[in-house]
Amino acid sequence: MTQEGNVSPEAPAPAPQAAGAVAKPKGLAVAGMILGICGVVLSPPCFLIIVGPIVAVIGIVLSVVGLSKVKAGTGGGKNMAMAGLICGVAGIILWVIMMVVGIGAAKEGALDMQEMMRKIEEETKKSAPEMPGGGD
Repeated sequence: MTQEGNVSPEAPAPAPQAAGAVAKPKGLAVAGMILGICGVVLSPPCFLIIVGPIVAVIGIVLSVVGLSKVKAGTGGGKNMAMAGLICGVAGIILWVIMMVVGIGAAKEGALDMQEMMRKIEEETKKSAPEMPGGGD
């Protein structure tokens, strides 16, 4: 027999789940989120010029498919799919910004190089002594 003073408190019973409730698959949402985040991380570095946007686009596609499955009621992970979509789009935007900045910097550098070469040629012509007899 148990005494009321020695009875240990029991843990509260878990909340009942609806009959037949099954966790919906979240694979596309998770993959979309992971690839979207990778797209943001990999888009800015110059040495990965094409990897970032490809990963971001794949993340966007998987996230959109995941969201469509959530809407149809056959999939889960709506928030993860949204995060993947947002991160994928952000990765593409970062890539475009980096490309515009990089192309602008390269163009500016090329113009500066042309100006420098022109100045060097002028200085060389001014400082070069005339060859007697026409240089032949």
